[in-house]
Formats: sequence, structure tokens, C-alpha cells
Amino acid sequence: MFHQFLLLATIFHLINSQCDRWRQEGSDYSEESTVDPNRLIDTMEALVWEEQESIATKFITHNLVPDLISLPPRFRCHAWFPGSISPVEVKPGIELLQSDLLSAPCNMSWRDILDDLYTVFLTTPDYPTAPNSDKSRQLHHWLLINVQSSDINSGDTVLDYLVPQVVRASNTSNTNRGYARYAFLVYEQPNKFPAPKIKRNGLNASFTIKQFVQKHKLGNPKFGNYFLVNYE
Repeated sequence: MFHQFLLLATIFHLINSQCDRWRQEGSDYSEESTVDPNRLIDTMEALVWEEQESIATKFITHNLVPDLISLPPRFRCHAWFPGSISPVEVKPGIELLQSDLLSAPCNMSWRDILDDLYTVFLTTPDYPTAPNSDKSRQLHHWLLINVQSSDINSGDTVLDYLVPQVVRASNTSNTNRGYARYAFLVYEQPNKFPAPKIKRNGLNASFTIKQFVQKHKLGNPKFGNYFLVNYE
């Protein structure tokens, strides 16, 4: 029932967006005209599947699946860093400068209908470890829980923001590609839970995304995005 409601709400949101698009493109659509509902439904279904396929394809293309997670996020989230001059928007696969990343994201948004609670990760799978090491290659740069809707200021901080320090790894599928990958992963929480007390072991925290997700029953990521940073 919940998923049906969410789909209807999503379609309603996309209908308004598509009607605005038709107006801008000079379509015959007007507020007084009659729009074929079958056309709207077909268009909205295509847009939903296009968004899902796009972000999933990008995560797979850059090997974030399976290097970081086993299944890609369903939808894209939006994120902005303060930047050195003006806010910098994260778009899937965009290359950012380290100077753009000196402070934690100043804003994030995703399509939330019911004011749910979310967990937000910013993680890289390209953290260098010794060859043949059994230690995780994941380095968590930021972790929030109990984020209300998409208001990151409302959440509880589990791990403070860690500025990316790009160092070439020798044992990831990303070796020699010239960049490190950083992914935002947003998980819908089934309920609110207290912030665990976690200390970093050196730079890293002593758990993987999979372990955290399983412990708190978060399921698969609902929203995601990622960016690249060139090795120096």
C-alpha cells in the first residue's frame, strides 16, 4: 500500500513537471485544454524508469556496484558543496576539485513524500590498503542518521565530515583510472534509532556499509549520487 501511494505521489509530481515542460516547448497544452490521461501515464512511467535506469547504469559503469554496494540506488539524490567561490552541485560522475570539498555539503535534497527518516553516507571504495590486505577499502567521509525528509541539518552526526585526501590505491578495480570515486548513499530508515558512538581507527571507521545497513535494517539504498576526484 505504501509503495502504491508513493508511486501515485511521484507520478503527480512528475505530471506537473511534464506539463511545465510541454508549455516551455510550445506544446498545444494549456490549463484549459484536455490532456489525454493515457499519454500522461505513459510519459510518467517512462520518466520514472528513465531516472531509475540512469542512476543505476552510472553506478554500474563506474563499478560502484559491486565495489561499494551490491545493488544500485533507485533514484538520484542532489547534493551541493559550498565550493571555494560558490556552491558546487554534484552530478553523477562529475569531476570535482579538492578545493571544492573543504567543507561538508551545504545542502542535499531527494524526493521525499511522507517526511520519512533517512541515513546518509558519503563513502569511497578507493581507500588504499596494503596489497592482499583483508581490511575494507571503504573510507566513510560522512555519516548522518535520523535525517528528517531531506533536511541534513535535522539529522544526528555519527561521523563528522572528513575532507577527501586522494591517494592512489593499489588493490581496487579503479586502479590506474586516474580518479577516486565518492558516493552519496541515502537509506530510508524503518524507525528512529540512537546515534551509535563510533570512533575512527586512524582515518577509517571499523565497519562497512553492509555491516551498518544490516544492523539497522536499512535495506538497499533508495537514493544515490557520486563524484570523482583526480589523483594528484
